[in-house]
Amino acid sequence: AVSNEEATEIIDALEADPRVAWAEADHILTTSVAPDPEYAPRQWNLWGDFGVEKLPPADSKGEGVVVAVIDSGSTPHADMSQPVLEGYDFVSDRPELAAAREVNGDGVSFDGDYVDSEKYGTPGWDSNPADPGDWRDVAPVRTSSWHGTHVAGIIAAQSNNGLGIAGVAPGASILPIRALSWNGGLSSDVAAGIIWASGGHVSGVPDNKNIARVINLSISSRSQCSETLQSAIDMATANGSVVVVAAGNANSDVRDYSPANCTNVISVGATDATGERAVYSNFGDGVSIDAPGGDLNASGDLGIYSLSNTGVREPVAESYAYRQGTSMAAAHVSGVVARMLSATPTLSVSELHSELQLRSTPSTTSPTACTPDDASACTDPVVERAAAPTSPTGFIVNAGVRSVSMKWTPSADTAVTGVKVQWGTSPAALTNVFTIAGRTTESFVHSGSPVRVMNKSLTSNVATITTDVAHGLAVGDSVFVSGVDSTFDGTYVVKSKTLTTFTYDRVAANVTAIALTIAGSAQKSQSLGIAQTYYYQIAYIYTDNAQSCTTACVSAYSAAVSAQTQFSSSTSFAYTGGVQSYVVPAGVD
Repeated sequence: AVSNEEATEIIDALEADPRVAWAEADHILTTSVAPDPEYAPRQWNLWGDFGVEKLPPADSKGEGVVVAVIDSGSTPHADMSQPVLEGYDFVSDRPELAAAREVNGDGVSFDGDYVDSEKYGTPGWDSNPADPGDWRDVAPVRTSSWHGTHVAGIIAAQSNNGLGIAGVAPGASILPIRALSWNGGLSSDVAAGIIWASGGHVSGVPDNKNIARVINLSISSRSQCSETLQSAIDMATANGSVVVVAAGNANSDVRDYSPANCTNVISVGATDATGERAVYSNFGDGVSIDAPGGDLNASGDLGIYSLSNTGVREPVAESYAYRQGTSMAAAHVSGVVARMLSATPTLSVSELHSELQLRSTPSTTSPTACTPDDASACTDPVVERAAAPTSPTGFIVNAGVRSVSMKWTPSADTAVTGVKVQWGTSPAALTNVFTIAGRTTESFVHSGSPVRVMNKSLTSNVATITTDVAHGLAVGDSVFVSGVDSTFDGTYVVKSKTLTTFTYDRVAANVTAIALTIAGSAQKSQSLGIAQTYYYQIAYIYTDNAQSCTTACVSAYSAAVSAQTQFSSSTSFAYTGGVQSYVVPAGVD
């Protein structure tokens, strides 16, 4: 290599020679690539030790492969692979499925397209797969999730375009298929989407011209694999499509969750950034493979970052967001499969399963089928998007001398029944746990090892408290009672006790023994260490009868926060012994 000045001299000398027609510098050219600004700081799921970017074939970007995303629909996003193909909306509009979407509201269509038919299409099956939003003001309350857009971004967001993120297979094309509404999705609608995506014919619908080699189903329902879904999956497999499904987020055996328990699917469990199974992910031999699903802790940056929208109800402006769940894990595998098929288009479904070294999944099917078509009136199970609940927000702590007060934003979801607190003296070992009851509860003072108060009574100015487990208090201890009511709450001295009861003096009217509807808390007062740093995380406790946890389901935990207890203002220090003489050793000046 030579400098520009040297090159100029050489060119001048050459062009001075009458035998040389012309001379110029031979410059080194590079590709005109603008890196994705959020790739390095946020996409551990690609470049991390347990990310998918290193998986073969590393030189394939999914070019030429169509991936169908059967989900909540799509919203426009500049970072999405272009063009997004013409998909379809398979959400039904059956009168018997109408339900209230707002508190004290009238019943509205199962298909959310009703909010603006010109923008989203008429309610019922139509050719517009745009996502009108899946918000709800009735339990489970939520703002619109833009779930389908997030999943599609994980698979095929553009790379090296100077925007946001990179997808696993940025060269693949997305075929958006809407099958989930604001109130879930019918399995027959999902089945119709599977058949149509794979090139099969669905009555009343124009045939799909962009056949999907990969079909992503980030949905889950606690049920057997219906004959309707299994028939559709079998048809898609016979047509040469690979069906990738989410394992589900119930921290339970995947065999109880559809469509992960169907045959001919790749069932995907979720891992966190350390490569361990995510706490919410379903498990068992029925899980074919694991992939990054995220874990929304440590300020939320260990979730999966992908495309989203700022709209609370309808779409407003494109954005990005962290989410977690086996939905996200399935999308990673769909992207990897697209890369494999792009590199070797002749791979059959069975060959691809072998390449991925997958375990076969068991099947449990119901005896009757429902033929999916536009006029079907089947009674279908409803499936939901497989995304785990988000963590509590606004969590802050402040320390006193031997106590720590905490505050958080209560959930608007009526399925929430309280919060679960993990705490300890190291952020890596939050091994202590207690719960706080009440959906609207938004604060708590921690001063010991809280136990739940389940029953109360007061007779002759002596209060009796019953706890759910051994309380560990001794006679003479100072006890702090909270969350019961104004008669019983406060700080008292334990008068007598058994393993799960204690009494204290309380001058008040008699109260007949009664079980608490919402449990309170009891703990030794002011018993935390002085000048000790304590770390905390909280999660919502909620009910979900579709999961094995039923009344004790736990959301994702918040980011860990900490506070250091203070020295008492009255603390005094004194020397610990008498005056000591000091003799200078010999030889020391």
